[in-house]
Amino acid sequence: MKIWDFLISCLQLSGSQEFEDIREAGEKITKKLRGCPLVTKVIAGHLREHMTVQFWDRFLHEHIWGILMEVWKTL
Repeated sequence: MKIWDFLISCLQLSGSQEFEDIREAGEKITKKLRGCPLVTKVIAGHLREHMTVQFWDRFLHEHIWGILMEVWKTL
């Protein structure tokens, strides 16, 4: 399973309009997750709260590095 598919399964989004709207931002986010399912699950928890393109883009450019650094330190 690709990490993008795993993120979508964590968010329970398949086939919805929300899914199509956030797909591009979501694919960019998953490229930064280095294929780690645990990190993907943590990030999915953050993204699930705000299912908008604007939030996901802002998350990609402003928040992802801080969260990833915290998770990688823990691992």
